[in-house]
Amino acid sequence: MPHRDKHIFAGLGPEIDEPFLGLTVANIRALEDALNTKRDPKTPKFRFSENSGRTVLYACQLFIIFGTTTAVPQKAIVSNIDKWLAQTRELQRTLGLKQKTKTIPKNRMDLQKSYSRLLFVLKNHSFRPLPFLRDVLDAAIASGKFALQVIRDPTYPETKRKEQWFLWVALLAKILSREGFKVSAASGDKSSTDSPFVSFIKTIQALLPEKCHRRITSASIAKGIQEANKRYASLELPELLSLILCWGTGNDDEKHPLKLIKDPKSKRRLEHFLSQISPRPGMSPGNGTA
Repeated sequence: MPHRDKHIFAGLGPEIDEPFLGLTVANIRALEDALNTKRDPKTPKFRFSENSGRTVLYACQLFIIFGTTTAVPQKAIVSNIDKWLAQTRELQRTLGLKQKTKTIPKNRMDLQKSYSRLLFVLKNHSFRPLPFLRDVLDAAIASGKFALQVIRDPTYPETKRKEQWFLWVALLAKILSREGFKVSAASGDKSSTDSPFVSFIKTIQALLPEKCHRRITSASIAKGIQEANKRYASLELPELLSLILCWGTGNDDEKHPLKLIKDPKSKRRLEHFLSQISPRPGMSPGNGTA
């Protein structure tokens, strides 16, 4: 069986400021209806509290942005960077310019420090285009060589694109749990009716852009919920958000995201962030059950 080529992170999906307008008032009601399937008629219907709908919306915005990252095959991208470097060096020779830097930067900070001057050259009154182009080409070659060095490392991680769906589901489950809703992938009886949480995921996913759809059938969604629960049920909101943000921006290779929670500054930032989107003390939680 041929070895599957590793796919690696190459950038975010939609623009950060791309609006998500799927959760209208009518759609919020549809989500509540999905959560109220199989409800005991004697219990009050589940209703989102004042801020929980906004929190669910924000979770979806995170998934739209970070769950649709661009992934590229490692083997193909390495080959193309090699070819591009050869063409860039040929351009230097055609222009009669010699490459200044021949060493590979030790890290990103070294790369940024070496070429930060390019940010200020254009403001210089004595700006000359070809020497500037030489520096730009030097920076491009150094960046390309550094990128190759990093992604050729056998330990370089694959993209976490698929993992984002599980994180999103776990995040929604945590939000609903905080509202007093019991989340489960099981229907609770032998009928063909989906569990309320499966219906919820199925309904909310249909409201997202098609590029965000990962699992379509109820059975597949139920298995996905069970897998998300296995992986992430023990994590709290700050930890889930940390994973979504760090894996979504490709930063997990430097510092494990869960360790960010132990860093006082990162913890304060996340707590402040959560305070802006989470239900405030005193809000009445939903009181329906699955």
